[in-house]
Amino acid sequence: MNGHELIESAIYDELPYRIVLDLNKPFGLEIEVSLDDPMDRYYICNHYLEQKAYERDIDKTVGGNFPLEIKTPLLSDDVETWKDLSDLAKRMRDCSINFDTSAFQVNIDIDYDFLDCYYLLLLFYSFEHIIFRFSMSGKNSLRPLKYASSLENFLKNYKKREVSRIGLDGLIDNKNYAFSFKYRNRTSYNSAPNGFEARIPNGCSDAWMWQNYVNTFYYLVNVISKLDLDHIDYSLCYGELKQKDYLQLYLDDAVNFSNIIFSNDIDKIYFLRQYIGNDRAKAKHYLRNLR
Repeated sequence: MNGHELIESAIYDELPYRIVLDLNKPFGLEIEVSLDDPMDRYYICNHYLEQKAYERDIDKTVGGNFPLEIKTPLLSDDVETWKDLSDLAKRMRDCSINFDTSAFQVNIDIDYDFLDCYYLLLLFYSFEHIIFRFSMSGKNSLRPLKYASSLENFLKNYKKREVSRIGLDGLIDNKNYAFSFKYRNRTSYNSAPNGFEARIPNGCSDAWMWQNYVNTFYYLVNVISKLDLDHIDYSLCYGELKQKDYLQLYLDDAVNFSNIIFSNDIDKIYFLRQYIGNDRAKAKHYLRNLR
């Protein structure tokens, strides 16, 4: 499908919650919310999920009176996983939750060398205006990015294009939770990171969006081994251009990003539906101007 057709399908097609995706590696989630009633934590993350190694925790980045962080075990892409997450989301909607201080995180294991880590960093930043808008979780704005900010400031100190631990250390296993992007490496100091964390600033109780986040970041991570470096905007990453407004609609860039990371049209359509979000009227106007 061409870009016009993908956008049209994203606007008009029925896109239900999927029974399974097509993921070959496990993933983990961290679901962060602020509760009005602290006892709701035992209803949302119930005994059934505890038996499956889901954990309740408190994360300082969540805020609010009664912060809750649900950490999943490593999950597989199967019917049971997506049913459990759908049921969890429904229980969240039964409770009073402040989503102004909520967030969401996708954790994916990686088998990268330092060069791969570097390319993922630059690809992510090249399309950060697309990824951040996609991460609004159906809202019209991003919450303050204190704990999930742009990589711009990190890259200002990354001028030498190093491909060693030294260059990436600010994103690896540290207490700096400022960025929307983090690497995990709990093995030897000189080894490359073994995990990627996508820190999504806007939380939600919509399992359809959770599924879309997992699918998108899974394929983003896995495209690096076959990445065409022409997709990396070095002029942006090294300060010659300014980052685009995260709240604006850049459909050409969004289609380009989806074509880079996905091979399946249905994945592109799901991604574009969430990217367009509440701006379907603007997307329809864009299509009319193409005719």
